[in-house]
Amino acid sequence: MRLFLVGTVLMIFSLRAACQIHDSGSVSDPSAPSHPPHAIQDNSFLVEEAYNQEAGVVQHISQFTRYRGTGDWIFTFTQEWPASGIRHQLSYTLAAAGANDAGSGAGDVALNYRYQLMGDDEAAVAIAPRLTVFLPTGSSRRGLGAGAAGYQVGLPVSTVLSTEWIAHWNAGATWTPSARNLIGQRADTLGWNAGASIIWIGS
Repeated sequence: MRLFLVGTVLMIFSLRAACQIHDSGSVSDPSAPSHPPHAIQDNSFLVEEAYNQEAGVVQHISQFTRYRGTGDWIFTFTQEWPASGIRHQLSYTLAAAGANDAGSGAGDVALNYRYQLMGDDEAAVAIAPRLTVFLPTGSSRRGLGAGAAGYQVGLPVSTVLSTEWIAHWNAGATWTPSARNLIGQRADTLGWNAGASIIWIGS
């Protein structure tokens, strides 16, 4: 809880800073750009960014993680589609995982909807709340899935801190009613997540 409160305070501070800073470092010139002209703002692959896809642009995201010591791994593939424009975005995530004691196989499938509440990839502040439904396609007895449908809410926020720094902030929660463990026992589960990524652009 302490880390969550610290992250919340930092996110609020960065929002205030991003609303005040543009390329010249002053708020006196309303015609100045709100983002560095040499920057690619959707530049974080470790956390979720708050930029929906523009009309006609489909994005593919692949991520592979291997856990040190156990050798367990997980691979995810996400495809993001604009729903006629930047305001609405639909996407899905496919997962495959492997563990030394359970073998490998497909994991649960995630269906995502994201709403561009504020900004875009050229704004000082962008906010895009997300709702996800998890389909129980992975085997819970092999540790590859939750064994029940799950629901997740996420709040990605992206901010321009200065001409050289851009930050991405994440917070969310996941609820899985009647989740099943390896031996078939069922219980409701509730978890939360938070993350941050700060990017130095350079000149």
